[in-house]
This record gives sequence, structure tokens and C-alpha cells, in this order.
Amino acid sequence: MNYSTIARVNVARLGLLVFAAMMLASCTANRAGTPAVEAAPPPLTQSKAAEQCWMETEHGAKSLPLDKRSKVVDQCVTEKMSGAK
Repeated sequence: MNYSTIARVNVARLGLLVFAAMMLASCTANRAGTPAVEAAPPPLTQSKAAEQCWMETEHGAKSLPLDKRSKVVDQCVTEKMSGAK
């Protein structure tokens, strides 16, 4: 064997080794028997509750004047925030 043939064999072995390592790493990333960790939902903030309540009143209280709708939204936010604690 000459030097060129030895170099090709070594490169091929190195490539095979890297490929095998990548395959093994991908297999152990998330095992099928292990449940995935789910992210907890973000806590309900005052502004998020207000946003949700305004969206809910868009359908039900659309015909109400703005000042009355704001009272409905304030009541909804109070209920959501007391339920979130």
C-alpha cells in the first residue's frame, strides 16, 4: 500500500466514526420511554387578562357603548385575576 491509499482508508474510518457518533447522539436525545418535559403556561397578567376580556366582549357586547363595555371588561378582568390566584 502506498501513502495515498492509507490516507483514504484513514479518512474513510474517520468519516464512519463521525457518522456513527452522530447517529448515536440523535438516538439518545429523547428516548421514547421518557416523557418530554412540557413548558408551564405563562402566568396570567393583568394586561393579558384585559386582552382576553376585550376579545370576549367583541362578540357578545359589541353593540354596547364603549364606557359600558369597559365596565364589563373590568368585571371580567377582576374575575379572571381572582381565579388565577
